[in-house]
Amino acid sequence: MSALLLVLAVTTLAVEPAEYTGRWALDRDRSDDLEKAVDRALEPENLVTRMMARKRILKSAKVPEAMEISLVGNGLLVTTETQSPPPVPLGGTSVLWPRPKGAPVKIKLDVTASQLVETFQTDHGTRVQRFSLSKDGKSLSVGVEVASPRLERKISYQVWFSRSAKL
Repeated sequence: MSALLLVLAVTTLAVEPAEYTGRWALDRDRSDDLEKAVDRALEPENLVTRMMARKRILKSAKVPEAMEISLVGNGLLVTTETQSPPPVPLGGTSVLWPRPKGAPVKIKLDVTASQLVETFQTDHGTRVQRFSLSKDGKSLSVGVEVASPRLERKISYQVWFSRSAKL
């Protein structure tokens, strides 16, 4: 009986994905500077690696000005002005995204007690985005962590969004 109560208590703590749906606008003042985060992560690399990696990372890791999160079937669709991946089912099942340019990406979406966790996996590395909603539901923070076997350190930064009527 106590195990059942624990399971019920844990399941009621999970975030409700519908709360994240809507349009979100970048809050640049609250967000970390992407270039500084990349420079921090590349600090231990040699000069040639730093220069090549910095250019490549900044080209592919743009911070979106706007984002829209929608419920689609049993999953979520997270789109920006630069990316339109397929809907991803909740619960950790991977979806293959055959991008128009570049290698295919595996995407999965997990729901924890306090976050939505979206993971992008390629042959070159992993990008994990942890979405956390403010208590009033008006702000969304996205903690981003990019890892590559070619780099000594992960790139970590925080991006903030505010609810918006426009995308």
